[in-house]
Amino acid sequence: MQALENDHGFLTESGFFTEDFIENWIDYKLNKTKQLQLRPHPYEFYPYYDA
Repeated sequence: MQALENDHGFLTESGFFTEDFIENWIDYKLNKTKQLQLRPHPYEFYPYYDA
């Protein structure tokens, strides 16, 4: 996402994507990853809670 944020001029040159679209996409994807980062991965339970 950082790379897209830093260099997306080639996507907006043709007018197919707008700056607003790119910014919204980045926000959307960062929100999705933030939700995953707030929760433990199933493997994290294995070493401690395996019965």
